Amino acid sequence: MIRPAHQRPKTTQRGVTLIEVLVTIAIVAMATAGILFGVSTLSSARLRESAVLVASAIRMGYNHANAKSRTTRMVLTFGESDPNAKNSPRITLEDSPGRLFLQSGDRTGGAAAATEAEAAAIEAAEEILEGPRKARPSFSPIKDLLGFEHENPSLPPATKLLGSGIYFRQVEVEHEEDPIFEDRAYVYFFPGGMAERAHVQIQKGSGDADDADIMTISVAPLTGKVEVLSGAVDLPRPLTEEDLSEREDTGF
Repeated sequence: MIRPAHQRPKTTQRGVTLIEVLVTIAIVAMATAGILFGVSTLSSARLRESAVLVASAIRMGYNHANAKSRTTRMVLTFGESDPNAKNSPRITLEDSPGRLFLQSGDRTGGAAAATEAEAAAIEAAEEILEGPRKARPSFSPIKDLLGFEHENPSLPPATKLLGSGIYFRQVEVEHEEDPIFEDRAYVYFFPGGMAERAHVQIQKGSGDADDADIMTISVAPLTGKVEVLSGAVDLPRPLTEEDLSEREDTGF
């Protein structure tokens, strides 16, 4: 007796249709876009928070100079992202009991050197000068400054870090002819309601940035008025008397 051969049931293999492929690609693209949008939104929030931090430091420095009758300065330290925070971009408020005569074209504006690079620059500049030199006042971080309390033991007092991924792009101040792109920059405030005119630019990331990823914090003289601007806004040069005084001649 011949037994019939075992017959396996036929299976039908269905391929993936073009529509299914397109739907899958669309879902992946939407998910990726959502992640990127979330990251962009977070970094934009950090940029705005850092701009507010710089603006707050300016007002605190201006008010401290008036309240304590001490020359005060905001120190802007350029840096790179550092998990230990020691080299991260940061702001420090310092003051001095000495009187500062703001010097144009001077690395520190007439103050004593705080770094080796500043000391070398001052020494090179003073080699070509003749006659007596004015004493350079020393500055130190302000202790127990309300609103700028000491939070990180690895940092000086009255120091705040910029938001994660936010960097100083450039700083322009009255006492320097050219924009500052590295090391340190100083913005000074004086007793009696005087402030040094300055523009501080911050940005997302440490490389080239689009204008939409940059914010400028403007400091006005006399009033110390602070304005936060979108994009990269350079300090107008040359400065006119009207710019410096912020007053309009009404004829009276």
